Amino acid sequence: MGMLILIGTLCALLVVGFPIGFSLMLAAGAYTLHGGFNPSIVIERYLGTMDSFTFLAIPFFLLAANVMNQIGVTERIFNFANALMGHYRGGLAQVNVLASMVFAGMSGSNSADVAGLGTIETQAMLKRGYDPSFTAAVTAASSTIGPIIPPSISMVVWAGLAGVSVGRMFAGAIIPGIIMGASMMVLIHVLDRFGFVSCPRRSRAGMRELGEALWHALPALVTPVIIIGGILGGVVTPTEAGVLATVYALVLGVCYRQLRFASLIRAIDDTIVATCFIMLMVAGAHAFGWAIAIEKLPEAFAAVLFSITSSPFLILLILNIGLAIFGMLIEGVAALVIVAPTMLVLGAQLGLDPIHLGIFVDVNLLIGLLTPPVAPSLFIAAAIARAPFGGVVRAVLPFYIPLFGTVLLVTYVPQTVLFLPNLIWGP
Repeated sequence: MGMLILIGTLCALLVVGFPIGFSLMLAAGAYTLHGGFNPSIVIERYLGTMDSFTFLAIPFFLLAANVMNQIGVTERIFNFANALMGHYRGGLAQVNVLASMVFAGMSGSNSADVAGLGTIETQAMLKRGYDPSFTAAVTAASSTIGPIIPPSISMVVWAGLAGVSVGRMFAGAIIPGIIMGASMMVLIHVLDRFGFVSCPRRSRAGMRELGEALWHALPALVTPVIIIGGILGGVVTPTEAGVLATVYALVLGVCYRQLRFASLIRAIDDTIVATCFIMLMVAGAHAFGWAIAIEKLPEAFAAVLFSITSSPFLILLILNIGLAIFGMLIEGVAALVIVAPTMLVLGAQLGLDPIHLGIFVDVNLLIGLLTPPVAPSLFIAAAIARAPFGGVVRAVLPFYIPLFGTVLLVTYVPQTVLFLPNLIWGP
């Protein structure tokens, strides 16, 4: 009966439109009242989650990304990527993916990518005569790289929930992120090569133009080195790296003479809203996780899976399908914090490393960013490109190939995730 109240309350609140963080907390509260627990347990769990040095990295990474969007860093990155790759088959579509990979090393946020850099990419592609639906599809698909290539907000959240090193999570995500981006670029090349899409190309940039584009983008390109290099080198903690990235972004804004008081306030405002949204979800999930742990839901779910099959291969395949479907219904970080308690128990029973498990779960859930009915990236990209949503959905279908390919590779070849963390810090 307790489980029915817990899950039923959560589903009812989500259906009527309650924010996910409050829905999780209220569902846990309803469970405590039914079970005779002291309601203060929910408050303690809720507030206790906020007291985390790990989670302090989230607002700083978000603020760094928002400041960079305000001061024109994204345009400089795009111009450099265009000079470098614009003449290859696939043209600006290839540039779109490459620029998103670079910006992912600064922001860690899908929304910052698709709304900031995505706007510049979309405008440039439409101006060159690209189909609006294909333009929106490429922009939405490339933005899924943001939550993978470090720094990544979702990786910070998983590290806090699973009690693992943020540095190891970041290191483990580098290879899957590069594979995801590179495979999208290969797909675009194939689509253009065989005439499935028309991708106008620019003439090859001369050394002078390429050098000027690199010079203007170089200060921005140093940002991933500061963040990732500092963390992997043990110089700074992830939270300190977030602070450093924010300060560096502010310095860039002053040097570029594009940092205005109004734009800084707008960046801070966007950061506060996004941070509150994420932390309310994480705190609510912590209280909800306590309730499902009391009810032993993860153990029961694991028992059902193992009663169906004892093959780890098939169990992982079932989990892949389940996570992809769940990601279609609940977006990004919200989905991650809900499934984390159950996945951690299952991962322990399957003998999966928590670092491998976290990236395997996150890559799976990212597919939901492109899959209706939720599909936030598709909706935003379609709105920016002013493309019909149905056309964007059709245009994005080929991009499931590199996404599912990355999912299967990460799932069944753990060394794609664990190689770098083990190389740097040992097994």
